[in-house]
Amino acid sequence: MTFTRTSITSALNEAFEKQQLGSVNVNESAPIKTVQEYNSDLAKVNEAEMDKRFMKDWDKSCTALLNHIEHESKKPENKQHYRELNILRNHITEASSVPNKLANIVGTN
Repeated sequence: MTFTRTSITSALNEAFEKQQLGSVNVNESAPIKTVQEYNSDLAKVNEAEMDKRFMKDWDKSCTALLNHIEHESKKPENKQHYRELNILRNHITEASSVPNKLANIVGTN
């Protein structure tokens, strides 16, 4: 049994008419939003605002971890792990900006 667009559409229409939900037109495409419409929808997010304490704790933890990595990288016995420590430092630097990005999406408290 092969399915075509018309057979699927008619089957869906029959199912919806039985449930009195109306008909379905699969040929209609969803409207494409512009960047401005998408950004205005993001501005309407009704999530809880970002907690400033969370942002401060996150920043404090990232700073402490970066200081620890800096200290460890200066030890002579860890010179062989310099590349790994440098990669870890870069990851933590990227992660430290996460609360600011979240605050831009949901707002700050």
